[in-house]
Amino acid sequence: MMNYKELADATHQWADARGIVKNGKVFTQTMKLISEFGELCDAIIKSRPHEIKDAIGDMMVVLSNIASIKESNWREYFLDQSKKPLAAELMYNEQDVRNYIRLINQCITSLLENNFVYGLKLPQYLKAIAQLNSLMLTECWESAYNEIKDRKGYLNEHGNFVKEGDV
Repeated sequence: MMNYKELADATHQWADARGIVKNGKVFTQTMKLISEFGELCDAIIKSRPHEIKDAIGDMMVVLSNIASIKESNWREYFLDQSKKPLAAELMYNEQDVRNYIRLINQCITSLLENNFVYGLKLPQYLKAIAQLNSLMLTECWESAYNEIKDRKGYLNEHGNFVKEGDV
């Protein structure tokens, strides 16, 4: 199992090798984040743990890309936020889930408004959703990374990554 630093470094290297760090745009990555958030909400509604794990992991990859595009000190801030422990024991109930979904939505909105300090706190809330579903954030992220690590493609003129099979 990879740790947070290893995951952040591996994800950064993957994104850098595909031109995402150099040519990527925070806006298009945030739009991808919104898409993945929709998948997370759908998986929660349908009580599908595997899909919850996948969506959380994909969101961590996209967040890592955003932090890498922004600049190196944002990568460190993002990594610090990912490693922060949760403050309290969580119980899976509708109120807790609703609160974390609201906080995730606020973080994404903050990223759209170029408020990176609040937006990059998102890993804390994804960690809570993971924990509520008996998952670890690193396990979700590593699963997503393992799925994309050999993926080929390119960054198009709009700043979107186009998978080799989608061309």
